[in-house]
Amino acid sequence: MGSRYELSTNLLIAVDVSGSVTDKSLEFFFSVINRLFKYGIEKLDVLQFDAAIQGNIEPLRKARRTVKILGRGGTCFQPAADYYCEHPEYDGLIYFSDGYAPSPIYNTKRPIDVLWVLCSKSAYEANGSRLKELNRNRVTYIPRSE
Repeated sequence: MGSRYELSTNLLIAVDVSGSVTDKSLEFFFSVINRLFKYGIEKLDVLQFDAAIQGNIEPLRKARRTVKILGRGGTCFQPAADYYCEHPEYDGLIYFSDGYAPSPIYNTKRPIDVLWVLCSKSAYEANGSRLKELNRNRVTYIPRSE
């Protein structure tokens, strides 16, 4: 008696591939993304962006050993925010970035949930409070050994 519901999460991952994000940070970002599959996430859509969306959105259903990095220009968060707002099938957006660019504007009336994962404690200290001011945005960084 009762109902069973399959819980699924449809996340959009936006990875900042601008020139200000180091190769080491990008390697770390994709390592973290790959680990999400160990925690029950079945599918992630990953987009790369700098001042524009680079390449196609890649649906990931399992961890990948290699990822081809595109872009490496300036940074603008708006293209990823616009893509997220235009696709209501996503439950949330996770930005992986250094946070150094003007804050995006979310052009949608639906409630949105955004998590910012910044590449270092110094990036968090420089940009975290500004990004936290955005409605329904959370900001963190993941400490790592250098």
